[in-house]
Amino acid sequence: DMKELWEKFDQLSSKAYSDRENNVQSMDNWDAGFAVLMEIVEKGRQKSRFFVRKLDQIDESTKGVHDVNGWMEDYLEELAVQEKYGQLEKVCGKLLELFDWDADSSDIKFQMATALASQGKQQEALKYCEEWYAQDGEDVTAATALIYARIAVKDFAGAQELVDKYISADGQCTEDNDVVYMAASLLYKVTGNKEAEEKTNQKLREYEQELEKYFS
Repeated sequence: DMKELWEKFDQLSSKAYSDRENNVQSMDNWDAGFAVLMEIVEKGRQKSRFFVRKLDQIDESTKGVHDVNGWMEDYLEELAVQEKYGQLEKVCGKLLELFDWDADSSDIKFQMATALASQGKQQEALKYCEEWYAQDGEDVTAATALIYARIAVKDFAGAQELVDKYISADGQCTEDNDVVYMAASLLYKVTGNKEAEEKTNQKLREYEQELEKYFS
């Protein structure tokens, strides 16, 4: 039953965190935890198709005792750190398919694009990002993912076109566009435009210094 499944998830969760603390290079407990979570969702959906339609409703419905949101973020991060990109692609795909997302799917989609590109699936990543950007043209994360995807297939003009849409020569780096500056910096590095790269990095540094002042 559900209670047993949650107990199983909690056990796997604490094993997974202990693996991470001890630098154990295995994703077994994380992957098993994800499988149990999926089982919980599927069992709940068999009873009602409205069962946790959104990922963050899992914590809401269980008073946050299992911290599924935090665990999921850590799981995705751990998959990337350990370079398990095939599994990262599967997990992102499953999350996007199983849950309803408003404007909050950007992070998962960005990780999906990263997972594809990191497996050498550059064309697939490009297609994915083009479609995402076509749907969410206002989303800076979508634009940034597409810049990286275009750089990867050496479409530097296409990448530049998007950079110019978000960054102007006299503009400033802010929390709304810092990711575009990072992508632009890579574009200029790859294309050997030293002057533009230095300017972009300078603006990123200024923004980081502002942040440090703000948080110190």
